[in-house]
Amino acid sequence: MLDPGGTTIFASARMAEILGYAVSRIQGASFLSFVDPGDVPRAKTLIEQGEWRRAEAELRLRRSDGAAIDALLAASPVTGESPGYLGVAVGVMDVTGQKIAEEKARRRNAQLYVINQVVRTATSSAGMDELLAGVLEKTLELLDFEGGSVYLIDPGRSRAELVAEIGLPKGFSFRRRIVDLNAPPYDAVLGQGMAHFVEDYLHAYPQDAGAGIQAFASIPIIAGERVVGAVNLVSRNVHVFSPDERDLLASIGREVGSAVERMRLHEQANFYLDLMTHDINNANTVAIGYATLLAETLSGPEKDLAGKLAAAVRQSAEIIGNVSTIRRIAEEALVPGPVNLDHIARSVICFFPDVDIRYLPEDRWVSADDLLSAVFVNLIGNAVKFGGPGVSVLITSREEGGTALVSVEDTGPGIPDAEKTRVFEKFRKSGRKSGKGLGLHITRTLVERYGGRVWVDDRVPGHPERGAAVRFTLPACPPVTGRSG
Repeated sequence: MLDPGGTTIFASARMAEILGYAVSRIQGASFLSFVDPGDVPRAKTLIEQGEWRRAEAELRLRRSDGAAIDALLAASPVTGESPGYLGVAVGVMDVTGQKIAEEKARRRNAQLYVINQVVRTATSSAGMDELLAGVLEKTLELLDFEGGSVYLIDPGRSRAELVAEIGLPKGFSFRRRIVDLNAPPYDAVLGQGMAHFVEDYLHAYPQDAGAGIQAFASIPIIAGERVVGAVNLVSRNVHVFSPDERDLLASIGREVGSAVERMRLHEQANFYLDLMTHDINNANTVAIGYATLLAETLSGPEKDLAGKLAAAVRQSAEIIGNVSTIRRIAEEALVPGPVNLDHIARSVICFFPDVDIRYLPEDRWVSADDLLSAVFVNLIGNAVKFGGPGVSVLITSREEGGTALVSVEDTGPGIPDAEKTRVFEKFRKSGRKSGKGLGLHITRTLVERYGGRVWVDDRVPGHPERGAAVRFTLPACPPVTGRSG
C-alpha cells in the first residue's frame, strides 16, 4: 500500500519474495524505486489513476539482484471515514513466466511463417533451378541477409556444384563452382550434415578481407538421412546467430532437402516414363502395321483374330496417349488462345479412316489449346469401342450466345440414364468393354479447363438404347485471319 506521496507503507511477504528484498527494506521506500527506469512514467500514471479508480498496467520491475521481471499491477484507491483518502493499494502479479512463454510462441510462429514461405516457394516451382533460386531468394529476404548460394552434391557424391547464387561479393572464397567435399568447412557441412556458423568472418577467413563479409552460415540440405547439398548465407553486417535462428535455418535446410528429393524423384520418374512411352509407342506402331497387313492376307476366323490383335495394340496406344495427356494437363499452365475447331476436328477424323464419321464443317473458332484434339480422339474412340465396327458417328457444332456447342453422336448401344452422370469419373469402367476409364475423365478435365462443360444425352431423346450424344461447350472467339488452327 502506498501513501498519498507514493511511499510504500505496507508490503506483503509475497511482494518481498517477488522483489527479492526484505519487507523492512520495501516499507518506507518510494514504490517507483522498484520500477524499471523505462517504465517509471507509466507507473506514475498508474498511481495517479489509482487515486480515484481501479487501473491496471503491465510494467517491468527490478529485483534486488538487478534482474527485470514482468508484472501485472492493479491500483485502487483506499479511503476511510476519517481523514478520507488514505492512499493507493497496489496488487502485483509476477507474469514473467507467461511473458517468456508468449515470446517463445511468438518466435516459433515467426519461424513457422518463414518456413511456410520457403515451402510455398519450393512447392510452386516448375523445375530444380527455379526451386533453388526461389528458395534462396526467399530465405535471404526473410532473414535480411545480403547474399547467398546453393550447392548440390552430384550423384557420385564426389563433389558439389554451385547451382544458384545471389549477391555474393567478388573475392568471396566460397564462390567456387565445384567444391571439394573434403575441404573445410564443407567436410562438416556436406559430409556430416553439421551447420557451420561464423560470426567473426574476417578473423576466421582473413583471405576474404576485401569481400566485406561479417557473418556467414552454411546449412546442410538434408533429405531423409542424406545430405544432398548446402545453403550458404552471407551478411555484410555484424550478426550473431541466435539459437532460434540456428534452429530456423536447420529447419529450412530440411524442408529444402525434402523438396529437392521430391523434384529429383519427379524428374527421374518423368525420364523413365518418357523412355517407356517412346519405346512402347514405336513397338505399338510396328505391331499395328504387321497386324493390319496380316488381317489383309487372311479370311474367316483368322482375319477376326488379327483384327482383335490390332485392336488390342491400339488400346495400348490409347492408354499411353491418355497418360501423356494427363501429364501435360498437370504440368503445363493453361495458355488459351484462338483455335480453329474445324481444323482440329478434321485432323482427328483422319485417324479413324475405317469409321463411318459424318462431319458438318463450320469455320468456328474457340478459346482452347492444342490439347483440344484429345477431346475428339477420346469421344470418337469411345464411340467406336462401344459401338463396334458398324457404328456411325455424327459431329456437329453451333454457336449460342458467345459459346460453341459441339455434339458427338453415335449409333452404338447408348448409355443408360443411371450412368450418364458417372461416365466422366476417373477409372470408371463399363462392364461391356475393358479399359481404364480415363478417356471421358480427360475429356471433362480439358473441357472444364477451357471454361466449358460436358454432358451426355440420348441421340434420340427418350431412347438411350439408340445411341449416345456427348455434348460440350467451349468459349467462342472471333475468327483469326491468316491462321489455319
